[in-house]
Amino acid sequence: MTDNYCIALQPICDRKMRHVADELLYRSNATAQSAVFSDAMVATARASNIAFYEIGLEKLVGERKVFLNAPRDWLLSPELLPPKSSQIVIEILETVVAEPEIIKALAYIKSRGYLIALDDFVLNDNTKQLLQYADYVKIDRWQNMSLEECAFYKNKKIKLLAEKVETYEDFQLLRQKGFDYFQGYFYARPITQTGLAYDRVSNRQAQLRLLAELQHEQVDYDKLETLILLDPHLTYIILKYTNSAFYALQAPSTSMQHALQVLGLRRVRAIIATQLFATAQTASALLLPQVLTRAAMCEHLAEVQGLEAHTAFIAGLLSKMHTIFDVPYAELLNQLCLPVEIVLQLEGRKGKYGRLLDMIEGFENGDMTKLSFEEVSMLNQVWLDSRVWVQEVLEHTTESDKG
Repeated sequence: MTDNYCIALQPICDRKMRHVADELLYRSNATAQSAVFSDAMVATARASNIAFYEIGLEKLVGERKVFLNAPRDWLLSPELLPPKSSQIVIEILETVVAEPEIIKALAYIKSRGYLIALDDFVLNDNTKQLLQYADYVKIDRWQNMSLEECAFYKNKKIKLLAEKVETYEDFQLLRQKGFDYFQGYFYARPITQTGLAYDRVSNRQAQLRLLAELQHEQVDYDKLETLILLDPHLTYIILKYTNSAFYALQAPSTSMQHALQVLGLRRVRAIIATQLFATAQTASALLLPQVLTRAAMCEHLAEVQGLEAHTAFIAGLLSKMHTIFDVPYAELLNQLCLPVEIVLQLEGRKGKYGRLLDMIEGFENGDMTKLSFEEVSMLNQVWLDSRVWVQEVLEHTTESDKG
């Protein structure tokens, strides 16, 4: 199964919980939940090939930085350096020591414009010389790290990145200590912010009505246009996206009906979902690529299986969205007026739609025990295609948000 390897992306956020970078992770096969490999050079080469050449960074992560794990032998092979140096952070593994040939290699890498991170860094006589080339130091044993130790790195203009941050309380503590970036599971959990709660609930209800309309097979475009025009910000985003260079229209579109035809219902669903997350708490925005990728995978596989693709997209979307809004799953399903039989399928992960969602969730969790090799290969490709599509949508909606 050597052709079944794939990649994963682990988000990295800044002090304001903005998704600013991703660590590129190698997976030997779809069942692996960690990077299991016998040859670190092969793992790095495979991950690099997928990210930088098969997909391309622009499609995969947009303008965010990518942290790439680099074993010792890889550092000594400058011909392996990926393109777009200003976007790449080369992670020096904890097993690398400051021997002369490594120091020479790091100097060359820095001269080419790449940034350097020291992974799981522990300061000692074998590693202290590496600090002169470091832009980031990644710390996974930060629990007992003192303020003086943090200040040591800050005085050297080195950014501190905390790994394995499990809770929001950990994030707050690390921010107080002076850490700049954070990586871990904490931002996958919703963080309630009570400010502007009334406005957010009002917007959410209006946008849920839009999603309810979009889940019908025969969409009423007049009703859809009316609902969108009730939200000035959403109207602005859709029109700006339609008139972006991506579509290269001969004349600017000022009609919402025309904009909907240009975008297509699939993209409109994604834009509205983006706004639903944008009006939720800040940490929820980091879940958005995951949720949209799952929804896109549901839609694609539904088409293959002869199911209603629009219903499958909504099913994938809602399978995580209820945790963001802190309402029962069944309540959110009912708000969209989905048929009762589909609601029951999704709640129990039974029936055609329930099993479809269950298969994708299993794939995300690395549980491939019930799938054939062909199905695993197909899911890998569907994930990559969906991730690229989601990145393109998010790039344009984010640009629209910035005005």
